[in-house]
Amino acid sequence: MKCGLKQSNSDLCLFSDDEKFIYLIVHVDDGIIASVDEQTVKQFLEKLKSEFSVVIGVANYFLGMQIKCLGDETFVHQEGYCRKILKRFEMSEYNSVSTPVGYYYH
Repeated sequence: MKCGLKQSNSDLCLFSDDEKFIYLIVHVDDGIIASVDEQTVKQFLEKLKSEFSVVIGVANYFLGMQIKCLGDETFVHQEGYCRKILKRFEMSEYNSVSTPVGYYYH
């Protein structure tokens, strides 16, 4: 790829530059970029814009997953998808039950 990223052998949708710590996941016409350095992302996006039509925004949804950033933590969940399935099978009014899981699951 002209932007300096190498395609992963294990996942053909994943591109990375391990020296710059930047990762790009592409699915059809959607993508998401992850990096610890904001300046690296800005430089990469400039290169990407020279080759493709790019829409830049905060990642709230990606491939049906909801993404929430709270401070230094990022949470990925599928609450919207779960609600859609419950509604489809007319179970949205059923009582929910909590599933106990340890707070720090690593």
